[in-house]
Amino acid sequence: MRDPLWRLEQVQMPGRLGPADITINAGITALLGRSGSGKTTLCNLLVGFEQPRHGAIARTLPADGRLPLYWSPLDALWPHLDVAGHLAAVAPRSPRLPAARILEALALSHRAGAHPRSLSAGERTRVGVARALASEAAVLVLDEPFAHLDSDAMAACWRCLSDFTRATGSSLVYATHDPEWVVGCADHAVCLHEGRVIAAGPVEELYHRPADAAVAACFGAANWFDRGQEQPWFAAAESERIRARGGCVRPEDLALAADDHGPGTVRDSSFHGAFCATEIQLGGGGAQRRFLHRPAAPALAAGTRVMLKLLFAVAVIVFFAAGCSSTSAGTGLALHPTCFTLPNDGIVQPAPRGLGPTRAGEVLVLDTIGRVLTYRADGTLARTWRMPAWDVGRPEGVVELTDGRVAVADTHYHRVVTFNADGTVAGTFGKEGPGPGEFIYPVSVTVDPSGNLYVAEYGGNDRVQKFDKDGTFVCAFGAFGTTPGSFQRPQRIVWHGGEIYIADAMNDRIQIFSDSGTFVGVVGGDHPPELHFPYGLWLDPAGVLWVGEYSGNRVTKLARDGTVLGRYGHAGRDDGGFATPWSLTGDTAGNIWVADTGNRRLVRLAP
Repeated sequence: MRDPLWRLEQVQMPGRLGPADITINAGITALLGRSGSGKTTLCNLLVGFEQPRHGAIARTLPADGRLPLYWSPLDALWPHLDVAGHLAAVAPRSPRLPAARILEALALSHRAGAHPRSLSAGERTRVGVARALASEAAVLVLDEPFAHLDSDAMAACWRCLSDFTRATGSSLVYATHDPEWVVGCADHAVCLHEGRVIAAGPVEELYHRPADAAVAACFGAANWFDRGQEQPWFAAAESERIRARGGCVRPEDLALAADDHGPGTVRDSSFHGAFCATEIQLGGGGAQRRFLHRPAAPALAAGTRVMLKLLFAVAVIVFFAAGCSSTSAGTGLALHPTCFTLPNDGIVQPAPRGLGPTRAGEVLVLDTIGRVLTYRADGTLARTWRMPAWDVGRPEGVVELTDGRVAVADTHYHRVVTFNADGTVAGTFGKEGPGPGEFIYPVSVTVDPSGNLYVAEYGGNDRVQKFDKDGTFVCAFGAFGTTPGSFQRPQRIVWHGGEIYIADAMNDRIQIFSDSGTFVGVVGGDHPPELHFPYGLWLDPAGVLWVGEYSGNRVTKLARDGTVLGRYGHAGRDDGGFATPWSLTGDTAGNIWVADTGNRRLVRLAP
């Protein structure tokens, strides 16, 4: 347990806040609520700008020689000082964070000599945060620190604020109305609604297991089920999993799939970016309910019979030991994680999305800003180049060909792009369509020793196509569906010993085909291993399967007969933690690499 910074007992500000009984510990704490919920009042009370009308506040701020507390309205800049002068005015004599590094991270280097009157609203906001960081105070209290920034800039700035705060050992308390910047940054949260504290605790616990529908809504879109409401829609085992989470199912944890034997029929569906909202009616004209879920491909048309599928386990219990290794559910793997952040692009901090190996022991990385990067086994960056276009969407699959070129499944451009070793475009093939040599959403590529290329795609045309080394179509196999030999999003494919192994993501299984297209079977046969949205897949030289689980937030090691040899990881941002890992591969040194997409980092797991 971290030391408490503040203890509030029956604190009240009539008409604005209370009564409030909360403890705020060292670390990063978010005050979350809508406008008028009492966030600013609580900030003012914590720093002593206001005193409670009733109740008591006990403060125990660190006494380690640093400025104990930094608090200032972020737009209250000093008109006589330039940007660099703002940082110099508050910095300690021997700063741990050089001002130049802070300015660079917040994309302010080119404005170091500018005065506040010449800055835009977004620049003034960033200067306010830079000044707070430069103070290296033991505790920072910030009210809506990035309110004037667009979404791309905000993501990078939040990352900077979180990383720098942790690097200096400071604590941070910040107010925000946006749950995205709580789930992504904070350790703990205090949820406020109309002046009342309705919940306080660890962010992950409040997000996944809120006490009631009101707390669930604080953290964004959610499906809430009072006890028993889930039963007509889910099987008994899945109903138990929902109850274990208190009744909350987030959209990312729910998938809908067309299924003639499903319990409900689609009445209406609408796309909302990160999720879809679909009205479903039980068979026979029964109950009707709106579900928020992952977008389906293809979109679900009215009249479609559907199955509802949960994408989380009852629980994943993780223990930590020396060396940052972790074990899970009694089948632990002793792996040693090292995390790498991809090079930023201005103030945008990209995330890794696709990974692939090379024969030289390097790792190919696709990121969320349209780049192809090559990393050496020691984690140093070797090369970088850009996709021809990336505005429509980002690619997801990458492989080194037998002649040294690199092939990328350019997912949202319905094509495969090949590059020479120096990053210049060697060629493209494919177009949008369901026919031979055409693609809906090509998502993964692999190659065999003869140079044949295999491309997996999803989007209602879920299949694998095979091309010879000249790019000529050879055959296609698989189809959209739930039965063995069909797919719902074949997310990753790898070739091994004359067979193609396919991570069939939404069906939670690994399938095997011969490289001529004959269905061989499902890994584990009638008793496949428990997997939760397998997105990453790698076969090591010994023929052992490594699986990255997108919604399980873990890595699973499997024998080819389906025996679980070990698991590693849990949901989180610490060592051993993952957030929606999108891809996985290995290198010749025996390391496993994970695209920890939600945490915006690349993770190397060394044996």
